[in-house]
Amino acid sequence: MLLKYAWHESACYPGQEKLADDMGTGERSVRRYLAELEEFGLLEVQQRGLGKTNLYKLHLTVKKVATAGRRS
Repeated sequence: MLLKYAWHESACYPGQEKLADDMGTGERSVRRYLAELEEFGLLEVQQRGLGKTNLYKLHLTVKKVATAGRRS
């Protein structure tokens, strides 16, 4: 869901309430999902200040997978 907001950038700042609404889940679940992404090094969360949404920096890398038996 974060990619929806950060399509052309490596960061975004949707609120947790907005993420929960878009995902059809609760804010507690969103916080748990964000913590898991952060734990695996896929996400960095920066607090922007009181009353502001957090800044979410995505750390994603796409690697090309070689397939056996395929010719170019």
